[in-house]
Amino acid sequence: MRRVLVADDETHIRDLAELVLRNSGLEVDCARDGEAAWERLSSNRYDLVITDHDMPLLKGLDLIARIKKESIAVPVILMSGTIGSSSQELAGRARPDGFLPKPFSVAMLLALASDYLEMR
Repeated sequence: MRRVLVADDETHIRDLAELVLRNSGLEVDCARDGEAAWERLSSNRYDLVITDHDMPLLKGLDLIARIKKESIAVPVILMSGTIGSSSQELAGRARPDGFLPKPFSVAMLLALASDYLEMR
């Protein structure tokens, strides 16, 4: 079974993503912030990470940079309502593999997750 890690400090978004992904047959772990996500990544193997950007303790882009620095082979989708996929904030940073703008639809979440899980 494919495993996905969802990191978001907003409980309703995290819970929605977990429900949708579980109902599509995936095993889902959740983290309430970037540091909690990093702890899970340090001790578990995932097929996909979906992370918000604006989180306490460790922002999504910083989590992505850490994942890439440690050579963890997992695609990462960045969710954000404040930066765009071509934002200046992404310049010179470890780039996500995919981008999911907030607010997002269930169909968008499933389509993007499916794209990256089929690639592995």
